Amino acid sequence: MKKLPLLSAIVLISVYVNAQVNVSVYHDCSKNGYTKVFGPTGTATVLSSSGRTSCEWVQLWAGGPKWATFNVGATITNYANLTVGADATSFYNYTDQAPYYNTANVGGLYAWNNPNLNARKTTWDKKVSTGIRDVATDQWGSNWKTPTKEQLDTLCDKYSSYGKTTWTWCDGSTTQYVKGCTLKGYKVSGVGDYAQYSIFLPAAGYFYYYYGTVTNASDYGYYWSSPGYISNYAYRLYFYSDDRDLYSYYRYYGQSVRAVLAQ
Repeated sequence: MKKLPLLSAIVLISVYVNAQVNVSVYHDCSKNGYTKVFGPTGTATVLSSSGRTSCEWVQLWAGGPKWATFNVGATITNYANLTVGADATSFYNYTDQAPYYNTANVGGLYAWNNPNLNARKTTWDKKVSTGIRDVATDQWGSNWKTPTKEQLDTLCDKYSSYGKTTWTWCDGSTTQYVKGCTLKGYKVSGVGDYAQYSIFLPAAGYFYYYYGTVTNASDYGYYWSSPGYISNYAYRLYFYSDDRDLYSYYRYYGQSVRAVLAQ
């Protein structure tokens, strides 16, 4: 039996590996002159009680966390055909109807230590983390956790000190994350070899415990990091169409959670 030349064998092995594990392959000719294999997408199971049995994840930069493609509490499989509800109360007037996005579309709003969330009268998820365990782990199981401040800081990349991500505001009309997605929020993409991969962060607002209503829905997004210490504050990522940043905030406000794969 005639043996293949070494180079041909390497090519065949590379093609075989790519077909078997369904990952992207690129040639690093400017550096080491050989083929690298990396797999920035995948799926992991979630607790069946969450309304879905699995969630997709995507890696946006080399060595970075594997981000869930939906918020904790969401049950939809894409962002098209959205539904919008209304609170019986609003921030300013209890007789007003304050709009909010359905939980199935954008997920729940969670606090670390505030039982007042249970008084909500909307279809938002009413479960509250005790602060003892990670809220993402509570809701989705041991495969998932709430991102750290450092992970959210790198994702935010406000001052271009990392160069890991690109942020594009989606207004739900002229710019949509996917066709038919009328939800406002940010498309966060990787750069370089990861430029084709992205996640969408809906501008779901936050739950204001004092008035018992969702505030800033469709205009602002707020995402918790894991506390990392015992206090009344935790770092959160916040954004609107013209800005984004991280800063600490009271842990008893209900805010979105975008889980990362536990590793």
